[in-house]
Amino acid sequence: MNKQAVVTTQRVLVLWADGKSPNLGVQVLGSGAQALSESVWGGDTNVSLQDFAGTQTGVGMGAKAILREFFGRSRRIRDFLVTHDVVLDTGAGDSFTDIYGYKRMLTIFAIQRYALRLGLPVVMLPQTIGPFNTVVGKFLARLQLKRVTMVMSRDPKSTDIASALGRVPDISSSDLVFALPLAEATARYDVLFNVSGLLWNANRHVDSAEYRQAARDFIRQANDAGRRVTLFAHVVNGAVNDDDVAAIRALESELGAGVDVAIPESLEQARQIIAGADIVVGARMHACLNALSLGVPTIPWAYSRKFEPLLAQLGWTHMVDLRDSRNPAGETLTILSGVDAAELKRAAAEVGRAGRDALQLTAEGLRRSIE
Repeated sequence: MNKQAVVTTQRVLVLWADGKSPNLGVQVLGSGAQALSESVWGGDTNVSLQDFAGTQTGVGMGAKAILREFFGRSRRIRDFLVTHDVVLDTGAGDSFTDIYGYKRMLTIFAIQRYALRLGLPVVMLPQTIGPFNTVVGKFLARLQLKRVTMVMSRDPKSTDIASALGRVPDISSSDLVFALPLAEATARYDVLFNVSGLLWNANRHVDSAEYRQAARDFIRQANDAGRRVTLFAHVVNGAVNDDDVAAIRALESELGAGVDVAIPESLEQARQIIAGADIVVGARMHACLNALSLGVPTIPWAYSRKFEPLLAQLGWTHMVDLRDSRNPAGETLTILSGVDAAELKRAAAEVGRAGRDALQLTAEGLRRSIE
């Protein structure tokens, strides 16, 4: 994104992002928010990344820390918040909702409200808004959307949900991944196959046994079709049931010798690996979005409603929905064999340009709003 002259705000707090998370999608939120901030307020902007535990700032903002603050036993959150000029809330990408339970939702709402009471502008960066499946969730979301300084959605469905709750988003944008700088390939790959540790283990989205079989089927059938598949991790050494590396090692032991593997050590290295691929297939949404932001074609294996609206807005229709597909491997190979590779590459490059344009407009809107 283009650098702009420094205006007034230089101390930015980015909520629910972690630059050291084993989940590179979480790192995308932090790095994208930092790049966006620097494009608005200049390269010397002081950006703090805050997750629930306070991994990088040392100030926890989880439920227990908020309760201690609420009952007057601590002022750590307050004292930390007032050292900033603006709060940018990523919503952890897709946590402005009640589907993960009230604890997470109320934690996010409480910190937003606290910052507003202290006189700080609170901007909801591009994120998934909703769904809200409970009466209480809808009521609280309606109040919160009215309070915050600025609301940005990253897909049309989120825009519709926010509007129905009484707050039309100030900006309809796209994912923060498009704020990141482009990356140069360090090696060449044919098919990068992102194996999701989340779906490999028992989860609330899809049947894990079916996902495992679909992964095996795709690797074997793609190799039989003459494609070279490289297993690619996007969550590296994460939690026991959410680690792509562990899932990849399990596949390696099943499939035997000759399986190629790419395990990045950083977000930057992951983007360099992706930049060298002919195509990325995977269930981690930000593995796929990293690809599109770099102009690399992708076939997402979608497992939740957050995929389709965002991809559709970008004009990307090549996707397999694991929730209703009876043959994900076969559908993926049909796309690979049925769509001209040059056309896929051209379309992906266009998506990358459109995403970057959307984030540039977002930066301009943010600049006008906070000045």
